[in-house]
Amino acid sequence: MDGYVVSIFAQRGAGKSTLMDQIIRPLPRVVVFDFLDTRAESARKMGMTHTTSLQEFMELVKVGYGDGFKVWYQPPAAPKKQQEALSKMSHILWDIQKKQREATGDMAMITVGVDEMSQSFPVTKLPDGLDGFNLLLTAGRHYGFNIIGASQRPAQVSTEFRSAAEVKYFLQLSEPRDLEVVGQTIGKDQIDRVKNLQKLEFIRSRLGKIETGKTMFF
Repeated sequence: MDGYVVSIFAQRGAGKSTLMDQIIRPLPRVVVFDFLDTRAESARKMGMTHTTSLQEFMELVKVGYGDGFKVWYQPPAAPKKQQEALSKMSHILWDIQKKQREATGDMAMITVGVDEMSQSFPVTKLPDGLDGFNLLLTAGRHYGFNIIGASQRPAQVSTEFRSAAEVKYFLQLSEPRDLEVVGQTIGKDQIDRVKNLQKLEFIRSRLGKIETGKTMFF
């Protein structure tokens, strides 16, 4: 059972959260980690259950495991609190999958979407002990996890995540440091294309192949 890692990078208003929603909408078991209240409307449309409690989050995943679940966990806004919450949430999911495999020999796929990732999994070193999300990144594909991470500022997101993503989406970006990431990741010849994208348009890199497309509201 192999999962995937997807990155979505775009400046504010270009459509990164819309693209994430488009990807996760048809999936049966979805967790979204997002501290912003602006997710409320799209979460309602997708029938997501909202919680700010990790204990309630754990119960929602366990109860819905068989038939499916869609949960929006909203952590505290402070970046350090987000980093701690993302690690704890990841450990909860890891333990659930591990126990499921030990009990049944099988696991369902869980998709974990992390929005505004520059806050919760930044390029700077995390405090000791906050290893939960990195555990999902490095070993999660063998435990039934898909991971989708999004941010307005790719240059401020952990290089461990950026390098782990097999599928990379870039929507419109304009900050020089972020455009440097575009050049380092998919080629310097793509920088001007990313700068000139219109709202909701994207460039996708997958297995070295560059494609263009456009996401849509629902």
